[in-house]
Amino acid sequence: MLPSFIVDFFFPLNCLGCDVEKTLLCESCLNTIPLSPIQRCPGCSIPSQNGVCCPRCALNWSLDGLYVMSVYSKESLLQTAIQFMKYKNGQSLCTRFGEWLSGSDLKFSKFMISPVPLHTSREKTRGYNQSFLIAHSLSRYTNAPLQKLLTRARSTPPQAQLSRKNRLTNLANAFEVTTMPSSSPILLIDDVCSTGATLNECARVLKENGASNVWGLVLARG
Repeated sequence: MLPSFIVDFFFPLNCLGCDVEKTLLCESCLNTIPLSPIQRCPGCSIPSQNGVCCPRCALNWSLDGLYVMSVYSKESLLQTAIQFMKYKNGQSLCTRFGEWLSGSDLKFSKFMISPVPLHTSREKTRGYNQSFLIAHSLSRYTNAPLQKLLTRARSTPPQAQLSRKNRLTNLANAFEVTTMPSSSPILLIDDVCSTGATLNECARVLKENGASNVWGLVLARG
């Protein structure tokens, strides 16, 4: 990752929403991003408290719940900011988004925070794992402990390029545990999810290695 002063010199910061200087996303524009009005079961999408997995889906899902901050809609400020964060060296947005996630209704004091990992080849190309940087920022704002529990054992095609069916098979044996999970509930951090397959596979691997309760927290679901 480039030092911040070099990034600021070659990539001047201007708000993606209003063009104000010295920040990629000002507080005023961040506050215009609509929050999810209701949380839903990660499996069947019926309304549920804080996104807890419904009893029916819990029979087949490893993820116990999923909290979604907003909706990933095309040409929205949130989509623009997430894409800038991931593909245009916008890692400073990770700090802003970590702060934003800290405003969710989850009780962070009970969780161990852990990022969804990138494969080393993709992280080397990008220069950073945005999920880790978001998780690190969230940990600072909430005082919840942060631990890298998983590694990406093999490189897989981006989930967004695949059908729902292929997304499930694409992730088979993709993750491995690097550190044994603690007894605390685990909160997996990622930027965006669609089917929830990535988070669910991470939860499955963690539970196979002793985790008892695994949730997800994402910026948006598309």
